[in-house]
Formats: sequence, C-alpha cells, structure tokens
Amino acid sequence: MLFSLFDAKKQQVAVSSLQILDTVALWGTGGNDTITGQDQVCELITAVSAAGIKTPPTGAGQVDVVTGGSGVDMFQLSQLRSRRLQVLYDDGNARSVGLSDYMQIQDFNSSEDLLRFAGGVYFSRNNGSDTEIWWDRNNNGSLSTTDNTTSSDELIAILKNVQLGPLTISSTAAPSWVMYA
Repeated sequence: MLFSLFDAKKQQVAVSSLQILDTVALWGTGGNDTITGQDQVCELITAVSAAGIKTPPTGAGQVDVVTGGSGVDMFQLSQLRSRRLQVLYDDGNARSVGLSDYMQIQDFNSSEDLLRFAGGVYFSRNNGSDTEIWWDRNNNGSLSTTDNTTSSDELIAILKNVQLGPLTISSTAAPSWVMYA
C-alpha cells in the first residue's frame, strides 16, 4: 500500500509504502510433526499443539520438522505463560541436553525469517552445515552441551543448511523477534 505525506500547505513531502502481513498460525500436535507452510504467506509456526501451549510440557519428547516456504516465516521457540518463561522443546530434565526434542527448521532464510523468544538467554553454534539454537537453562552465560549431573543447556532448534555462527541472544521478558540479516 502506498501513502503520501503532506505539509500544512497541502504540498506532498514524502511518499512511502507499507506492507501489512496477515499472519497465519500453524500448530502441530503432541507428537512428532511435519509442517509445511505456503509460499508468500506470513506464518507463525509453533509446532506444538495449540492446547499444549497452555500447560507444560510443550514439545518435550518430540522432533518437529517444519518448512515455512518462501516469504516471511516466524518460528516460535519460547513464550510467556502466567508471567513465566516457557521454553518449547525443553525435555524438563536439567541433566539432559535435549537431543531427542527440538524444532528442525528446513528452510530458514536469514534475510527474512524470524525466531521468536520470550525471555531468557540463548546460544547458537554451527554444527556441520547446520546452526543449533540452545537455551541457557543453567543461566551460567556459556554454552554447556554435555549431559552432566548438575545442569546442562537445552537444544531447542536446528536450522538445517544454515550457518549463522556463534551468537548469544538475550531476550527481554516481553516476546521479541530475532532476525539474522
């Protein structure tokens, strides 16, 4: 949509455009899912079940394979529930790094797609041709990827065939979107 700005003398001073994205939510189930979005549709992909986002666990024990398609896609990895951080794909076991539950994103496009976090600290690291997203579950400010007897960080997503490199993502208590352009 194009719109024009005018001054007090009704002289056009600027022309700009605005794109309003109508978002479609894609939900999964309580088990392993394969979700494929539509091309050129803005999608919020939360691969856990719509009912599951109300109470934990959400995504525990499941691997969801998602493909957003072309256009803007938003992948939700954590949320606030009753003012508490709820990290999706957390297996609930502080001694496990969660290698059996995560969102596998097949077509993450770093110039247009977004990851959604609702608080907490997250790390990314390259693993082969992929980027892994880890939640700093033990709040020690460094990536801990080994199962141990105290507390490990949690793998929550794998971006297939994307190399973003090592990043630390600090999210505020309000949901925030991260774009890697």
